[in-house]
Amino acid sequence: MEFETQLNELLEGVKAISEKESVHADEVKEIKEKAETFEASFKELKEKSEQSESQVIELKEAVAELEDSIETLSAKSNRPQLFGKESEMEAKEINVKETNQFLKETIINAKSFEYEGAEGELKVKAGNMNVTNDAEGKVAIVEDMERQILKRLLDDYAILNVVGSRTLSSPEFKRLVDAQRAGARWVGENTAAAAPQFTQTPTLQFIRPVLGKVQAYSFITDEAQEDPAVDLKSYMVTDIADQMGRAISESLWRGDGANKPKGILEHFDDVESVKPDEGAGARSVEHFAHRVTSTQGKLASGTGSTLSQNIIDFLIDTVYALKTGYRANARWMFNRKTFAELAKLKDAEGRYYLTKDVSEGSDGTLLGFPVTIDDYADDIEAGKYPILFGDFKRGYEFINYRGMKTLQDNVTAPGVTKVYFDRRVGSMIGDNKAVIGIKVKAA
Repeated sequence: MEFETQLNELLEGVKAISEKESVHADEVKEIKEKAETFEASFKELKEKSEQSESQVIELKEAVAELEDSIETLSAKSNRPQLFGKESEMEAKEINVKETNQFLKETIINAKSFEYEGAEGELKVKAGNMNVTNDAEGKVAIVEDMERQILKRLLDDYAILNVVGSRTLSSPEFKRLVDAQRAGARWVGENTAAAAPQFTQTPTLQFIRPVLGKVQAYSFITDEAQEDPAVDLKSYMVTDIADQMGRAISESLWRGDGANKPKGILEHFDDVESVKPDEGAGARSVEHFAHRVTSTQGKLASGTGSTLSQNIIDFLIDTVYALKTGYRANARWMFNRKTFAELAKLKDAEGRYYLTKDVSEGSDGTLLGFPVTIDDYADDIEAGKYPILFGDFKRGYEFINYRGMKTLQDNVTAPGVTKVYFDRRVGSMIGDNKAVIGIKVKAA
């Protein structure tokens, strides 16, 4: 029977591609064309209604087998992909929704036939298959689903984009820094020689990176890995990497240096940060300078335009407290809340001081310098450092000792695969004159 031949060809085609890891669009197009031919022959059969009961039974068995094969094909085609991750499946994109719906309707039409009566008459029994009613239809084709797992955005962390970066081959790395510069003096000409006096002698000091290891240890069951609809293992691996990146970025702000990097905010100190850059009583090479606001818990006092002017005056003084050589590549860095407060500041003519930057390099400009928003920066609170300014690439470095280490174990615990990740990273202060912090006055 021509109809049965077409059905068998369709069945063999679907089974063949359902066994593949990925499906090309041309292959599905060919299957769809065969399904269209099958549908046309089926309609012709429906009009003639001259098949015997045995033929109808054979037809139903073949359709059932086709249904099972399409289930596998549909599940593979619907496997979700992660945001931002291109894959072989994505490169061979197919119109899954349209094809699945057509095949689904073809099977529904075929299975809706019932043999009735002793006269060999084939009739359609209405209503015994329903795509929207699982209790009636039970069509074994996986419904189309969103091909991406919705990943909620985490707090933005931009510090890695603005600080310096260094890859080490040994954890014993150290850098020499001039803790004190040489001195010089003027003497008179043709004067009686006096006992020679030493000028200031340069002093060097070692700075070493602070290293730590961030790790993640999780597992996934065999059943979850075998789910044809969702690639849970890939999602888990990607999400773990994201969370480790989040932990690293947070530590670069306020890590205490105990088995983790020492955060940039840990390089400010109430005693050291107020000392001069050079000369007698110069601050430690491990600390940046800071400027303290005059108003407790606020950036400045006043209301309206007076408040705006007071804050701007303080920020202008901060800019010029940084030496000229560092201002060429200097920028501001603060969080969204602080950005919102500063974005409201206007001059006497109603012009905003903080302007939106249309370039790709910053989140705006303030007093002519680019702005970077990082959500891990401090809020405007008493005793905190909500605003930093300077050349961060010269002032602070992220240290990458080695890349990500991974280990997968599916032996020691039957039925699950354990996944272990770790990465050894660190931080190190650079030039302690390159960054200035603004501290909100405490009680």
